[in-house]
Amino acid sequence: MSLFTSSFSILLNWCCSSSPPPGEGLGEGEPLAIPGSPPPNLPLQGGGIPGANVAQPFQQSTRVSRTAWALIAFLALNVVVNLIVILVPWTGADYFQDLCVQAAKEEPRDVVLLGDSKVFPFVEGYVDCPFFDRPAYAFAMDSATVLYQRILYNRLISETSMRPKIVFYSTGANNFNENGLHIQRDYAMRFLATPSDLWEYRTIPGCLPYLVDSLISRLYPVYGRRIEISHLMFRGYKPREIDTEPPKRDPIADENYLLIYERGVLAEFQVSEFHLQNLYRWAQEIRSNGGELVVLDLPVTEPMRDLEMKVCKEWDEKIQAFSQETGVRYLDLRKHSDFSFRDINHLSNVSAKEVVRQWLQPLVDEALAGKRNP
Repeated sequence: MSLFTSSFSILLNWCCSSSPPPGEGLGEGEPLAIPGSPPPNLPLQGGGIPGANVAQPFQQSTRVSRTAWALIAFLALNVVVNLIVILVPWTGADYFQDLCVQAAKEEPRDVVLLGDSKVFPFVEGYVDCPFFDRPAYAFAMDSATVLYQRILYNRLISETSMRPKIVFYSTGANNFNENGLHIQRDYAMRFLATPSDLWEYRTIPGCLPYLVDSLISRLYPVYGRRIEISHLMFRGYKPREIDTEPPKRDPIADENYLLIYERGVLAEFQVSEFHLQNLYRWAQEIRSNGGELVVLDLPVTEPMRDLEMKVCKEWDEKIQAFSQETGVRYLDLRKHSDFSFRDINHLSNVSAKEVVRQWLQPLVDEALAGKRNP
């Protein structure tokens, strides 16, 4: 948007300038010589005032004309750019949801793992998770909040025959901080939420800022697609491969990552009531469709865990209360920092496999055996 603002400022400064248009041969404050009129600064016929600038009305008209043309040019530029943004085949969140829905149509599965980038170590190809003893999906989307996951799940229910028996939702404090980056740029509201979704959201406390953001995004696509534009997300996705080699860590990158979380993702931590209430409603939807929701806080390194313990106490309280009130299992694995990590916040593929073996597979066996009523 800064491009349009600066362009408009240049046009406005030009059109409001007191100097005449270039190439007309007039200097600063010099009156326009009109053929047949007396020289400037001489008395005019009929008792005119000496020194009157007869060009002033003409110059004022020129300024108004320039202002009008500047506004027209600015609006036309916005229309053209927004049309281009609409026509570009972006491979953002909506594209990836379509990919997930298509996979579920072709092969419904009983086990699905949903989450943000922490789920990437569980993914092979685009959406497969090879670590369970039965076919399972791992739908991972960077920086996705509970809104994204809830919308995706409901699309799976409404558009496919898939009815997962167990839904693992990998989340954490970063996905619920009202003042953090992930919530403030929650792209689920911009194009993924349907009109019926938005109508339902109006009944949830704290909905107003997100509904306004959704409206602006749809009216002004350059704003709504700003993440796709800044990340050049029109190049598709590369399939992921399972790497069994020990990951190589970069200490400087780890330090920078921790600072990003401290200053941006977890800054001024406060649980978003709007997103938390969406989790409550999503849990009920999964249950009504015969499935069981399990909320996961996956293992992290000690520095990341120490930071969360320092600034995210409200998250621990709210998610524990959610588990007690709904009966949804909350599996907090953050203290298990003895795994191998590819960076300060993400497991390696080998460790992801071990997490499935130790904790997730037993829950799958239990859910599919019907030992626990959801």
